[in-house]
Amino acid sequence: MKKFLAYSLIQGACCAALANVDIAVADFDAGYVPGNLAGQNGWFANAQADVSQVGTWPFVVSNPHSVKVDTSLFTANSRYLWREFPTTFTLADYLANPVLHCAVSVYMTDGTPSWFGIDAWANEGANRHLGLQIRTGDIDFFDRSLNAGAGAWVTTPDPAITNNRWHHLEIFADFVTNKTWALVNGRILGATGNLTFDNINELDMYTFRPTGSNNVGYYDNYAARAVIPSFDVMVSSVTATEGSEFQGDRFSMDSSDNSRYEVFNDENTLAATVRLDGTAPPIVPTELRFTLESSVARPGLSQLIRMRNYSSGGNPVVDGRVATLSDTSVTVVLNSSATSYVGPNRELEATVNWAPINDEDPSQDGWIHAIDLAKWTVIR
Repeated sequence: MKKFLAYSLIQGACCAALANVDIAVADFDAGYVPGNLAGQNGWFANAQADVSQVGTWPFVVSNPHSVKVDTSLFTANSRYLWREFPTTFTLADYLANPVLHCAVSVYMTDGTPSWFGIDAWANEGANRHLGLQIRTGDIDFFDRSLNAGAGAWVTTPDPAITNNRWHHLEIFADFVTNKTWALVNGRILGATGNLTFDNINELDMYTFRPTGSNNVGYYDNYAARAVIPSFDVMVSSVTATEGSEFQGDRFSMDSSDNSRYEVFNDENTLAATVRLDGTAPPIVPTELRFTLESSVARPGLSQLIRMRNYSSGGNPVVDGRVATLSDTSVTVVLNSSATSYVGPNRELEATVNWAPINDEDPSQDGWIHAIDLAKWTVIR
């Protein structure tokens, strides 16, 4: 008979979170009416005719409105929509909130693809500071520090960028580390940049139509904020290293929604092990959390969570407990050793292992182990 001890590694107490500071936030609902976005609630459009339309379109994140941009209505070129910026953003403006965060949700229809995204400018629009845009199958991140300081777009092919669904775009500028980075659908891009100006004073929703493009994009839930540097990191890859995958993928673990990543046990060891990988933002963490929501389909199983320690090279157990038949959430908190669990290239790695607690033969040959939510939270 095996004995199993439930324990969790929690180092230190969590401090109270400071409040984020809204700079410009718009869901395009209350206070907006159907028609051109420019002229409503401080929004502007670039010099060419405004082709953006607030409306009760069939594609919205928050009801009833989103902003439609039909690229077939203008010649090959760029279109910018921006909110009046209340002040030049520098570290001195928001000492307690030294990270600028801008986000928007984008929906693309079928057709020859255009680019849809967000970007940030310094010196009143004279210099693009950083940007993030998507089109079908591709992500573009603008790094100002490239090309002798003139900046360049870094393209990453991504088959997950598909039409006829919402994608969430986020860009960050950190005035402490002088780093910029971006996330698409909760996953950080490998490309990062450097801040090359000491201010940002324009943020916009950006549409670029290459010659021949004709698809339509929708924007919703725009937000620009000065934020506390605390960032959720979703799983970028998942591998069943013991047992076999049944259903689901990395996206199944993005939220607690009963859409799960599931694996069968190994037929010889009767255990199952899953490796989860992610990429941290370019910050030095003072606290690192790992949250897992999981369940199993039979009683009498242990559950162990290990996290890769890049300083020691080991994979210590940070949480152990009896697995449950319904979804149960656990959060591991690392304080003093947080930096040891982030790799030299910002890697994050966790493994989850399930195994029978008792030695006797099970009453069934195979069973499901499921993960509904898995994420890291990196706090500077």
